[in-house]
Amino acid sequence: GLAGTVGFVLMLTPQIILNARKRSTEGLSMGLVVLWHFAAMLMAAFYIKQPGADAAALSCAAFTLCSAILEGQKAAFRPVMTEKTPRVRSAVLLGVTALSSGLSAGFVAAVAWLLGVLPSNASDAIGDALPSLLLVLGFLPQFQEFLGSWSIEGY
Repeated sequence: GLAGTVGFVLMLTPQIILNARKRSTEGLSMGLVVLWHFAAMLMAAFYIKQPGADAAALSCAAFTLCSAILEGQKAAFRPVMTEKTPRVRSAVLLGVTALSSGLSAGFVAAVAWLLGVLPSNASDAIGDALPSLLLVLGFLPQFQEFLGSWSIEGY
């Protein structure tokens, strides 16, 4: 619960800080961010439906928020934005993060509802097994990024 929340935040916060300092997400694969974001949303929906799993749901919500921030950074720090003023880049960062967070909340609510009407084996597959697969698959585009640049900079 609480350890998971702290763990997810500590896992992604250094990346968020590095991106903000460099004003760049170079080296960070959007595929990794999106796949992990979907995994976090599915897990959050799954734990919302589990009795007594509020802390686990909170940790997945923190993971989801961090993923939304990374998506905002990917939008705000892309090369075409270097010509824009810091105010415009900040607005893009905030706007994309807010949009992603709002869409995430709606997705989590919809999936939580769906998990409530599905048989438990289907619910377990969608909320437990599928997120694990997405977390693993998220490393594939990041690995491709490593091979393309021969660097782990930005990750």
